[in-house]
Amino acid sequence: MPQRVVEVFQPVDVYESDTDRALTAVLQREELFFIRQPVLQPGQRIMVAFLCKFFRQQALLQLTTQENLLRADAQEKKTQIASLTASMEEVEARKKTLQEDLEANETRRVQTEQQKTQCAKALEQANDGVQSATN
Repeated sequence: MPQRVVEVFQPVDVYESDTDRALTAVLQREELFFIRQPVLQPGQRIMVAFLCKFFRQQALLQLTTQENLLRADAQEKKTQIASLTASMEEVEARKKTLQEDLEANETRRVQTEQQKTQCAKALEQANDGVQSATN
């Protein structure tokens, strides 16, 4: 003869004669609600089957939530990478401009040095001309 359920969480032995009936008890707590399921095979532990199904659903829900968070994080990282790439391109363009300015400044410095040398020679020649004119 089947044993009676003493507590809601106590496993219940199910016999072949019980397989054609649906589970009539529904476990309800404030945070949990389990759906009724028919007894499928003799010796089935009813509560374990419900709890496993509930925990699988909870694990799937947690994994789905975690996946969505990771996707959002990956999208944010992609956006940051795109922004940093654009910034790097601007920096590279600025570096190229500064390099060109540096080269132009070096050319002007060399030209200024040449003009200085020419002016010094012209001044020396003018001073020589003044010296010879005064003598």
